[in-house]
Amino acid sequence: MRKLISAVVLALVVVVASVTWADESKDGKKADPVKKTDDTKKEAVKPPVGGMTNESLKSRLEDMGYDFKATKSTTGTPMYLVTVNRNNYRYVFYISLSSDLKRLWVSAALKQLPETGKVRADILEKILAKNYDLSPIHFTLRTNRYLYLERSVQNRDVTAKSLRADLDELMAAIRANESLWNPDKYPPVTPVVKNDKDARGASKDGK
Repeated sequence: MRKLISAVVLALVVVVASVTWADESKDGKKADPVKKTDDTKKEAVKPPVGGMTNESLKSRLEDMGYDFKATKSTTGTPMYLVTVNRNNYRYVFYISLSSDLKRLWVSAALKQLPETGKVRADILEKILAKNYDLSPIHFTLRTNRYLYLERSVQNRDVTAKSLRADLDELMAAIRANESLWNPDKYPPVTPVVKNDKDARGASKDGK
């Protein structure tokens, strides 16, 4: 029964992640493969008014003093891998623009979920509840079972001050919720007491 509950809750996490991904994609899709056309030149994608290009995003991060490495997604879209060491804690996350330049994404890869038979239903339930509390920051689950914390904002009038605030909020969420995404930090399982008789028995055993 525990395995069945775990499987059901895990499925709910995947559904929530998929819905969140779909909602965010309405305004700006993440990097998609570029479709080939025959003998036609694709028009350069332009950012919205007041939005950044990939080059200006890179310059913005440099001006803000972040330590980062330029890389690319599997579809060739520029991404910037940022590392922040703060208060004896190390944060690593990607910053990138969607392929249509309409949204800015921040994605932090956390850890893989335990194997299917070892996934705790109570942890998955708490992750679902936490998505509501953290919104617009949200947990997502990849097909490789990796948990991510992500956030996206419109690529419009993003200032150094607003970007720093968004990144600080994401980093605070990473640290504050490590007991949900890091199996090594999971809290102990609370025994379920079915009735008063069991409660009295548990009390005697715990003398």
